[in-house]
Amino acid sequence: MRQQQAEMPRQERQRAFGDDGEVTFTRVSWICANDRYQLLFYRSPKRKALYHPGGKPLPDMSEKEYLAKKIAHDFGVALVPDTIQFFFSYRAATDQNESVIMEDRCYRAEFVGQLRPTAFATKLHFLGTGGKWRTTIAGRSFIDSCFSRGITY
Repeated sequence: MRQQQAEMPRQERQRAFGDDGEVTFTRVSWICANDRYQLLFYRSPKRKALYHPGGKPLPDMSEKEYLAKKIAHDFGVALVPDTIQFFFSYRAATDQNESVIMEDRCYRAEFVGQLRPTAFATKLHFLGTGGKWRTTIAGRSFIDSCFSRGITY
């Protein structure tokens, strides 16, 4: 099933996972954990909640290309292209509207450089399960999904 999902074009995945009128969109995320098994989150300007790295892919880019570009822009590091690998996906409601369901496709990848705040990601945080209350609905689902799959780096 996962391999079949990965091979579907983005628009088909979005249609395939919509349920009974729920609006579904796809997001891609980078799983970045420190040596204490805490996951990278960031705060955006004028936002209280913490968010996990990633975003909505652009139609003219592959998910891997978009993720590499987004992470470089937001965190000042370069993902090593040969190490970017799809790991899992999950579905979660969005904070803006609980009837809007997103599919989050999560990737693991090594990086080169030092993580640093940028204009978009003004403060970086590493969170374990005890800090998930500081995140969005999707962020809590991201933490639960990662730890249920045994994220170890």
